[in-house]
Amino acid sequence: IMPSKVILVSGLANADALKEHVQSNYTLLHHFDFKDHHAYTQQDWKTIVAKAREHQAVIITTEKDKAKLEALA
Repeated sequence: IMPSKVILVSGLANADALKEHVQSNYTLLHHFDFKDHHAYTQQDWKTIVAKAREHQAVIITTEKDKAKLEALA
């Protein structure tokens, strides 16, 4: 089953192409657009998860950011 509602999380210099791709395939509810090489904090993770739970949405991110976020989960 494909998710329909998503929260996008990115730490890229330019996330425009990623955002456009996500918007063309899913209902993008929110984009947490962090700066390139963002050092995610526990508070960032809590905020992202709370937003996803609030909307019963799936979190989409890059492989690089996924690895950083998993360390906080």
